[in-house]
Amino acid sequence: MLGDMLRAAFAGLVLIWLTLCVQVDGAEPPPKATDTLSVEETVALTTVRMEEGVPWQFYKSANPAARAALLEIVKDPNRAEQHAGAWRILGYIGTPEDVQLFRDASLHNYHGVLDGPNGRAVPALLDGLGLMGRRGIGQAEALLKEMGHQEYWQAVDFQWHTDQKLAADAMTRRHDRTLRSVLRGLALAEKEEEVGKLVKAILDEVDDPERRDYLQGLLDPDNLLNYAARMREQEAEPVSQALMNAVLAEAMGRPLGTVIPAARVTETPRTPLGKEDSAFVQAIAEEARVAFERITSRILEGEYEVAIPQLLDNGEPLELEKARAIWAEFQRDVGKTSALLQELKKRHTAWSECVVVRSSTWECAAIEETPLRGARSDVIVLKATLTNTTDLGKRIGRSGRTGRVVTVAEDGSLIIVLKKLDDQWYWNPFAW
Repeated sequence: MLGDMLRAAFAGLVLIWLTLCVQVDGAEPPPKATDTLSVEETVALTTVRMEEGVPWQFYKSANPAARAALLEIVKDPNRAEQHAGAWRILGYIGTPEDVQLFRDASLHNYHGVLDGPNGRAVPALLDGLGLMGRRGIGQAEALLKEMGHQEYWQAVDFQWHTDQKLAADAMTRRHDRTLRSVLRGLALAEKEEEVGKLVKAILDEVDDPERRDYLQGLLDPDNLLNYAARMREQEAEPVSQALMNAVLAEAMGRPLGTVIPAARVTETPRTPLGKEDSAFVQAIAEEARVAFERITSRILEGEYEVAIPQLLDNGEPLELEKARAIWAEFQRDVGKTSALLQELKKRHTAWSECVVVRSSTWECAAIEETPLRGARSDVIVLKATLTNTTDLGKRIGRSGRTGRVVTVAEDGSLIIVLKKLDDQWYWNPFAW
């Protein structure tokens, strides 16, 4: 019996010693292979793009055994559509040895003016480093801190804007957006203090007051930390097996780069056309709320070029090229909108007097105030008054009550105006 006790005690000491050895590097191990996806399913997730953003709730189930396949994906320029997903999933299952690949790729793998797959890959690479940092991989955190300076990026062969645009806008530098993504990575690593310090260091080096104001909006620590908080919330969302199966089936059986519509990744049923009007209007209103949150979150995160295709200017879709042509003016306007949205988040508001109408054109003046029962090609317009916002509307003044789209009521209340055409929602910012 004494021998059994000694053997048990010795086994316990060995277990403690092994635990300490595993934690010496401070890194949290990748998730266990139990209750995770297969290697094939994990690789298939790299093709998933969703309307409402990054599918964190699926990435958390990635299989560590897929690591080698993901490393091959990010090394292959012909698989650029999969890079963003692969970098973020590596954030969950990558090892300290992979950090060097993140460094090499950041410096050598992406070229020219970033848009499309490459424009998604670079922020995802930095998100992946942040997720590795959150798991305690010190090399990833150290690399992010090194990347938080313009000097790191001077030798790379990519930028976010054309040279003509940069020359015309004295406020913007080649890698302002890259620095924002670095800070976002630090936020994902849950290094709030480091985010604040780095933002302060960047701003302290700026003498031009106009550029300083621009950077304060672009690198607002609250927006960066909100991105990380939303990621954690989405990550914690339960995912039913039926939903997971549906997403994976679509991911494994469709062309790369196809965006999975939001309706395909929510278990909230939609009421189809032809049902009772009131039920359909209620469903549309709920769908519009989700769209409003998605679009405004992009603005709050500073992802302006991502948000632009879903914005209206005086009721008309805003074209990206038009926004780029007046970029300084656009950034001032969207900066004011971002400040207003920040204010809305601090107070309790509710949608009231919600009206859903239809029109065969984009012209708000042509809207029929009738119950909605139209063809899919009709434009669905939703208007909702926000309670507890009269002071904010009065701050905008009459500019929100001119033109075709009224976004401020007579009493000053803000009015949300959203339009939908062919399953795509658009929002008309206040006073635009």
